[in-house]
Amino acid sequence: MKSQSESSGAVCLNSQLPLFRALLPRSQLFAFFNGARLPLWNGSEEHLHCLKDCWETSLSRQLANRAENQPGVLVELPSGGTAYAFDVLTSAGASLGAFVTVLPIPNDGEPQAVSTVAKLIAPALRVFTRELQTARAMGSMKRALAAQKAELELLYDIEDSRRGEGGLRDELKELLERCVSQLRVSLLAVIVPERDLQVAVQNAQDPVENGGRVVRQLQALYPRVARKAATITTEADDASVSEDGVPLGYQVVACPIRVGGGRVIGMLTLLDRPDRGRLTQRGQRIAEMITRRATRLVEESYDLLTGIINRREFDARLKSTLANPSGRHALLYLDIDQLHVINDTFGHPSGDEVIVRMASILQDLMSTDDIIGRLGGDDFAVLLPHSRVESACELAEKMCAAARDLHYVRGEKSVRMSLSIGVVAANGADASSDALAAAEVACKAAKDHGRNRVEVFDVGDSSIIRRHSELHVVHAVNQALERNAFEMFAQRIGRLEETAGHVHYELLLRMVGENGRHVLPADFLPTAERYQIMPEIDRWVVRHALEKIAPLRDSLARKRALFAINLSGQTLGDDSFLDFLGTCFDETGVPEDLICFEITETAAVANLEKARRFIEELRFRGCRFSLDDFGAGLSSFAYLKSLPVDYLKIDGGFVRDIDESRVSESMVVAIQQVARIMELETIAEGVESDSTCSRLRAIGVDFVQGFGIDRPMPLDLLLEQIAGANEPDLQNILAPVGGLLGA
Repeated sequence: MKSQSESSGAVCLNSQLPLFRALLPRSQLFAFFNGARLPLWNGSEEHLHCLKDCWETSLSRQLANRAENQPGVLVELPSGGTAYAFDVLTSAGASLGAFVTVLPIPNDGEPQAVSTVAKLIAPALRVFTRELQTARAMGSMKRALAAQKAELELLYDIEDSRRGEGGLRDELKELLERCVSQLRVSLLAVIVPERDLQVAVQNAQDPVENGGRVVRQLQALYPRVARKAATITTEADDASVSEDGVPLGYQVVACPIRVGGGRVIGMLTLLDRPDRGRLTQRGQRIAEMITRRATRLVEESYDLLTGIINRREFDARLKSTLANPSGRHALLYLDIDQLHVINDTFGHPSGDEVIVRMASILQDLMSTDDIIGRLGGDDFAVLLPHSRVESACELAEKMCAAARDLHYVRGEKSVRMSLSIGVVAANGADASSDALAAAEVACKAAKDHGRNRVEVFDVGDSSIIRRHSELHVVHAVNQALERNAFEMFAQRIGRLEETAGHVHYELLLRMVGENGRHVLPADFLPTAERYQIMPEIDRWVVRHALEKIAPLRDSLARKRALFAINLSGQTLGDDSFLDFLGTCFDETGVPEDLICFEITETAAVANLEKARRFIEELRFRGCRFSLDDFGAGLSSFAYLKSLPVDYLKIDGGFVRDIDESRVSESMVVAIQQVARIMELETIAEGVESDSTCSRLRAIGVDFVQGFGIDRPMPLDLLLEQIAGANEPDLQNILAPVGGLLGA
């Protein structure tokens, strides 16, 4: 069996060949000509060439023009023999091709009649036809499934794709390049006139002439798309798609890009030649998916309030600009002074109005090549490509002057606005994050120096040095939160008397630096509090502490263990924190009575009523509370009755010198007496010696904590010891400290 291809026709003819030979044993050749008239054969090359010539010159024409009552046609071949041709038809009468066989001329010189040959091969031809139909159907299904698979893979790729480090234009270009060949259109373009954004990709197999001009012509469609707020399809002769009345000569599909509440800001456009027909359902699905993805990319790159790019997109463009090592640029960091006054006085919608007006003022002062982004809240950044610091300062001063002319008036109240601006030279050798951080430092320095001014980054300025150092700490803390680069330690709070009670540990936080070393809380928590990061840190501690305790919750509950977690004053003011706690307790299954929250005296006094409600809610659920650093404030006893706490932690400043200072001793005694009256237990911090411990026992203090009692150890290690300990060992681990330092 010889064949020119391994198509379904060849396979079917191969399988039926024995039957055909049995029915026509004298046949010299069997062949099948499919719809494309490609022969599949069995026989000699000589007969094949002769048959091909005959097919092209006469046989195919005769077969097509035969009378309806003729089953087929015959033609005598120059090479000898007679070719018989029969149509192969589907049950519906559609042509699948033609079956041809070559028989030798009988000795009498008279070829067999077509009807005779047709009757002889009819059984085999029926089977061949059915098998061919089945093979064709399977081939169509396979191609359809392959197309569906390719479509699903593309749709999944589009839907599940993650944003890289590139800017919006790069992301959109990559998206369109992945899809243009799948859609088999000539051009794909995302056009967002309200953002001055145009990204187009052509099909390399069928490019569009004058693509730039075509994209400009396409923009004329936008008013129609925005007005209709739905997908529109235009024909090739639709003059409204053209520029200067010249038709494009393409059919166009335009899908709206919506943001916010459905407002149309742009469109995805598909260009194709009219001879390819309208966009298929498959094409429509892909186009819809591209539109959704493009919409998300736009939404993720622009600030919905002001319409300018957001921090992510600004960072990408800054990075791209600084990628040229020879570039010299300037960077501004701008902060609206005292916007909180507007928010507190008139409400946040008024603050949003100020932000929008300020963004508009800034844009009016900028040139075409300048890039402005809203970094968040009331912070903006402006990149001035190929600009000197001197020019940047001039622009910054103009911005400050324009901001001073902005008055927010509501009724009889008026607030004058102003800007603090930091300026830094950004060279190609600088990292984008370093340049932006330096500009922010200069902006903070401008605020420190009185606001409403411009400051240039100067490495010799002490305030800038301090701010720069703080921002490095802020960056490190944020990175640690992202990487879970914190570790919790546990320090034992020992009971002085051999009495039943809770086994107490305070959980302490350490940050793991990039060098792998621990950073003590004193080195990062004050800065974290200054920059309002403490609620995130507190959430991290609570979530991870409960997750670690959860596997041992039952045994710890039997031993009446108690773990103290510190909360900042900022967290006390976070209305969503109670819901967060409830979720954490529910998900981990940790009983609330295993947890004691510590809040400082200063944090509680800052918002006494909110602190009281916070404590009451959590104590109702079973949590306990310690008032930390008690005695350090000016009016500790005056507000103590308003705070329903369980423990008073006596400030270590009084405890450490209790042996030398009668004043310190008197303060500790007084706190202890008040605690007894209020039925509170006391914890003395900063215990470092046997004598201090003995004196505290004599005063009646309940618990002691400090390096003289126990050194902090990793929480994981403590929990491992508890999990692996037998009952006697566990008693030692959880024992009071009465015998450790002596009576």
